[in-house]
Amino acid sequence: MAALVLLGAVVGLSAACTSKGIDTLPPPPTTQPRPPTTTVVDYSGVDLKPVTGKTTTTVLVGPGRAALKGMVVGPDGPVAGATVLVERLVGEGSGALQVATAADGTWAVANVLGGRFRIRSWRPSDLALTKPEVFFLNDGDTKQLQLQLSRYTGLAVTSAIAANPPVVDEPANLVVQVVQQSVDGQGIVRGTPVSTARVELFGGGDWRVTSPNPALTDGQGRARWQLTCRSAGRQQLAAVVGDNQQFPLDIAPCVEPPPEEPTTTPTSAPPDSSSSSSTSSTVKR
Repeated sequence: MAALVLLGAVVGLSAACTSKGIDTLPPPPTTQPRPPTTTVVDYSGVDLKPVTGKTTTTVLVGPGRAALKGMVVGPDGPVAGATVLVERLVGEGSGALQVATAADGTWAVANVLGGRFRIRSWRPSDLALTKPEVFFLNDGDTKQLQLQLSRYTGLAVTSAIAANPPVVDEPANLVVQVVQQSVDGQGIVRGTPVSTARVELFGGGDWRVTSPNPALTDGQGRARWQLTCRSAGRQQLAAVVGDNQQFPLDIAPCVEPPPEEPTTTPTSAPPDSSSSSSTSSTVKR
């Protein structure tokens, strides 16, 4: 009897699952591809993070109808094998090209566009034009330039003094820097500090040096002195590096100290005649 009851419960549970559980399950996903759509997705409401930097554009130098030509000369005459950098400037951008000078120092660039140009030249490792030529070239014109290079080699000396200008009979601090000059492959003049160089002050001016002279340069190529100018006006002063290389120093003319302002001693107020008693004071001079 118990077995019949158990069998009836199992049959009832199976029927319930068949009539309710299976019928309520979702249908399986379709395997057919979705039809194409032509709807444009609207991204106008999406916030984009800013990107650092700035937009750059390519500046063209040519082709055009203008031309540039000229000669590069140095302290010893025409310079062969020098580099000439031609830059066409548009706003903050530039386009550039380089040409080399011929054996006679001449150079030429044809078929360039008109506009604003900047030109400089150099020869590693001794000659450079530190102030470039800047000009406007009209479309179709031909411009001729002579580029004068200066020599940047060997030792160079610069100086600074404080107070500036020096004041007569007041101590001043002088710094002299010694560097070895050269011109790099980009036409930039470089100065390499010279350390442990012996530097001595000389000159026909009216100076008194109150610190050791000569002095040695430090790791930055600098030597220091304390000195006093004893007369107003320009007082010549030079630095001798080593034993024989003399460099004049560019120092402002010495000036007289400013006049002292007169001092006044305050006096006491006059006694009040309406008071029954009064005090007297002495004015100090």
